[in-house]
Amino acid sequence: MRTALFISAASLAALTGCGFVSGTFVGSSLFGDGVGLDPGYYYDVDVSEAWSGSGVVCLGSDAEVEADAGFYQIRGRILSDSDDSRDIGNLVPCADAPGRVMTIETASGDVYELGYAWLDAYGYNVTPWPNLSEGQQVTVTVRQGDAEDTLSAGMAIQDSSGELVYALEAGRGEPGLAAGDIEGLTFDVDEVGAATEADCGNRVALAQQFVSSNDTLTLYEGEDAGMMVGDEYFTTCNIASHDVEDCDQTVGQNAWVMFR
Repeated sequence: MRTALFISAASLAALTGCGFVSGTFVGSSLFGDGVGLDPGYYYDVDVSEAWSGSGVVCLGSDAEVEADAGFYQIRGRILSDSDDSRDIGNLVPCADAPGRVMTIETASGDVYELGYAWLDAYGYNVTPWPNLSEGQQVTVTVRQGDAEDTLSAGMAIQDSSGELVYALEAGRGEPGLAAGDIEGLTFDVDEVGAATEADCGNRVALAQQFVSSNDTLTLYEGEDAGMMVGDEYFTTCNIASHDVEDCDQTVGQNAWVMFR
């Protein structure tokens, strides 16, 4: 006889580098393959809500740049990168308070502030920080969604040699990052399974797909895994991947982070 045990995402936070349980467990919870962490228990996980967080990407600057350009590429040195929740998004708005702010100074003396966050299902900041140091030269790419008043945005950070170090997508109803924004990596989503009833409308599960020149990866909502992008190994975390149907009060989210 197996004992039923309910566990939340918070209870499993220490199991992986992303703070999520590994991919096969969440995937089997979605599709009923009967995988458990302990053969003596049956694990009942609320995959419809418990695994879903949100991403934030925003950008601010006092530099004289076009405020509604929607695409920015900033080359400069890192002045600071720390936990910070200020709303700095005069160029690309912050959908929620960021968890971290990176300050970058260009060669011409212009200063930009990049706000970014991974917020868990309860709104807590669990943002992994880039493996970069103050004074290091970087290139930061930020793209905003196309829709009017969009809160979708994504960003990627490259080191001085042009190699990817960190990327975060924060799509809300539409993508932030676009094809070609991250050299050597493509990404997309596909519907999986049937829609389930939510507090408002129906919730449709999405699977995130990543393809590099030498690796492929598929993640369901709440999963994490590693993949190779060129010669570097990246921890990749699905923050949220679902759509919302028949509801005017909220939009679906497609958010992920990858870092080395």
